[in-house]
Amino acid sequence: MMETPFDLGVFVKYVIIKIINLNKNIMNFEQIPQQENNKNQKEQSVLELGSAFHEEWREGRKQEDGSYEPRMKTTKDEKWISENGTDQVDIANTLFENLPEDWQKENKVAAEVVMNEIFNAKENDEKINGDFVESVSNVIHEEWLKRNGDWAEEEQKKPYIELSEEEKDKDRAQVIKGLEIVNKEGVEKVREKLNNVMDYKDLQPVYDTAIENKVPQVVLDKIAKEVYDRRKGGFSMGANAIRKDFGIID
Repeated sequence: MMETPFDLGVFVKYVIIKIINLNKNIMNFEQIPQQENNKNQKEQSVLELGSAFHEEWREGRKQEDGSYEPRMKTTKDEKWISENGTDQVDIANTLFENLPEDWQKENKVAAEVVMNEIFNAKENDEKINGDFVESVSNVIHEEWLKRNGDWAEEEQKKPYIELSEEEKDKDRAQVIKGLEIVNKEGVEKVREKLNNVMDYKDLQPVYDTAIENKVPQVVLDKIAKEVYDRRKGGFSMGANAIRKDFGIID
């Protein structure tokens, strides 16, 4: 029987293919914890944003004693009914995490729409800027119409681009709030720096902190506006510096 001659080129190719496949398997294995971590982070962000939506709605019902004007609703959440002994829930005086599932649903679905767009952008290294906010706001409006179009007012049934600025701002605010939650550690650091701004030269650490913590400019603008509004009249150079650099108009 004649032996097959040894072909170094074929052998090298075989080894390379094996190494490539091994690396792919290693990479896939390493990606599993990261993917799971991203999934958990996204789910937590959805809950935080849903809670923020609920708190914003409750704020409009807040009374002088700190409670909220009651809003009684009927729930079909059997587990919640069993635990609370009733199918009636005061959604205004109940925290989001304590609401029945059917009364969490709208805010949770709305939050999922926002976070899906933000996490997809992060994974694809998309730029987070004004154009991104407008793009996601458009998606938010379209998805909201799919869920609520039957009872929406005529003004709200228009395409996003035709909405009034007041209506657009409602969608934009959801995007900005979502970005704040995803970047919350960096946001808190930036907010702390901004609170210490008393002179124009103090702004550089704010920018440095924002860049270091990857806080988007659109979020930085919002924080600056909040600080300026809260401290308006309480300082001079800081207010003027913030107003100049962030384009804040009285």
